[in-house]
Amino acid sequence: MPLPGLLLAAGLAVAVAAVLALLVWRRLAGFPAGPVVEAAGRVGVATETAVGLEPSFLTRAVEQAYWRGRRLRSRRWPSWPGPLVLAWLDWRTLARRPLRPLALAVASALPAVLVTVWPAQAPVAVAASFLLALAAASAGTGGVRHDADSPALARLFGVRQPAADASRLALPSVLAAAWYAVALALLARAGVLPGGPWALFGPAAAPVLAVAAARLARRGHVDHASTPVVMPMTGSHIPTGWFIWCLTGLDVAVLGCLPLLWALAAPPADPYPPLLVQVIVSGAVVAVHLLRRRTR
Repeated sequence: MPLPGLLLAAGLAVAVAAVLALLVWRRLAGFPAGPVVEAAGRVGVATETAVGLEPSFLTRAVEQAYWRGRRLRSRRWPSWPGPLVLAWLDWRTLARRPLRPLALAVASALPAVLVTVWPAQAPVAVAASFLLALAAASAGTGGVRHDADSPALARLFGVRQPAADASRLALPSVLAAAWYAVALALLARAGVLPGGPWALFGPAAAPVLAVAAARLARRGHVDHASTPVVMPMTGSHIPTGWFIWCLTGLDVAVLGCLPLLWALAAPPADPYPPLLVQVIVSGAVVAVHLLRRRTR
């Protein structure tokens, strides 16, 4: 092609590109960028979850989808000590999601309803109440999860690590104590448990459940590089990374609540001795947790 033809083609291409850029620029004012960005975020998180096999990505996607695009009212921070401010932030975050406390309050009656509908499933209802109490405590560990994701952001509060960890246990302890006390009282009312102060086991076991919930929030990603365990009978491989990830947090809850679980499995005539033992064990678990966090 001769030179004049090349110059004409290049000029036409530049003119078309300029017209298209002008049209796009004029359409940007009314272009729905929000749905596109949200869809791109969902696709990206779904891709990361499928490729990396990380369940934590799904919870992160749910949190981001809830808070994205919301306008929150700004308030002055209270002039309290640093640890109390951290605890206040957890309460404020929970209060801005009112459906979550409402769902927890309704779920406290599920074990008693299960026993009423299927009386033969009483052991399942008791075990479900314990796991749901751990889930109720986990509803107040948003601050712990954020601190684990960005340690540098947690240090900006200027609160020492033991005090910060103790403040982060306040809300999960209150949630677990209230939820489990109501659930055990309803189970006793349904006839699953004999007479006694079973509702007091909720506040007694709440510190252990709070520590377990904090451990759940800090467990991070699955260790896919761990060596799988080969079953000798079947020859199948069990991924130890997934096994350890699933047991992290649940191990502390079960071991720390052994007096409670023992009393629920074989209800004693006098429930006060296991209640006292549970209070002592709960205090020991919290002390060990704070000591380990301080040494780290």
